[in-house]
Amino acid sequence: MKLKTIAALTASVLSLQVHAACLDEAGRFELKTLKSSEGDIVVVNDYASGLQWQHCPNGMTTKECLGDPKVVYTRESKDSFYGKAAEAFNATLDGKDQGWKTPDLRQLMSISDLSCAHGTNTKYFGLGISTAKIDEYMAAMDKLESDFKAIVGKPFYDAKAQWEEDLANDTKIQALIAKRNEIDAKLNAVWDWDLYDRRNEIEKDLKEASPAYGEMLTAANTYSNKFQWGDSKLGILSPIKTQNKLPFMYHQRYVSTDMLSMHIKARPYMTLTSEGVEGVSLPWIYTSMGHIPYLQRLVRPIPAEG
Repeated sequence: MKLKTIAALTASVLSLQVHAACLDEAGRFELKTLKSSEGDIVVVNDYASGLQWQHCPNGMTTKECLGDPKVVYTRESKDSFYGKAAEAFNATLDGKDQGWKTPDLRQLMSISDLSCAHGTNTKYFGLGISTAKIDEYMAAMDKLESDFKAIVGKPFYDAKAQWEEDLANDTKIQALIAKRNEIDAKLNAVWDWDLYDRRNEIEKDLKEASPAYGEMLTAANTYSNKFQWGDSKLGILSPIKTQNKLPFMYHQRYVSTDMLSMHIKARPYMTLTSEGVEGVSLPWIYTSMGHIPYLQRLVRPIPAEG
């Protein structure tokens, strides 16, 4: 059920229109302030879900999200990264358990709003980094990806255009592709080494029937490698490596109790297969990895006193 939910949501995400300001949800959210030993803690009542959230990533205080977030690593035991942060936060209030905990994935998803420019309503859910700084990083990545496609991708685009011309005018090539696609469908259902060998034979026949096909595969492989590693001679950086080197707070990765993390963002990343097929991936929900630091945003039911 969890995977089906994630797949359905991810499939629909890319069709959503992003706005400079979030779509109006009048009356849904309200900011409140709690006193703690570490300073004022701003919280958010979400009257649609009945949940109260930390306004800032855990560890940061005031409406401006001052201080440093308390990051967690999922390589630690569940008790450590799920429970200890909530216990420590409760201790700053009055030392009693007030119900604060790490949210599950569905709870986290409820505060994601992909109609917003930054993936959530930042008036109520502070990111701990200025939206202007995030916009600056986004603009830099947009330019890098655009330049990459225009410069590094050109040999592949040219080779692909020639291949498509050959394909349109040659019934033999079309027949070979139909056979290859049929085998691919079978291999996707049940792996068979004999079928895989037959597929390789068809690939060889395709290259012999159309030199443009082989040239396109070579260009696609080069394009994909440079997407991963960049090209120092052309002065082009790798989109993937550059994305991964952006500051920790830019990524806005929040841990959940389902061993899945959610990114609060609304900017899709460029993707590229080894065949040169471009796409976009909204970095929204991932399996948590032990070596990556995650933010927490603790949650509890709205208390009776509001």
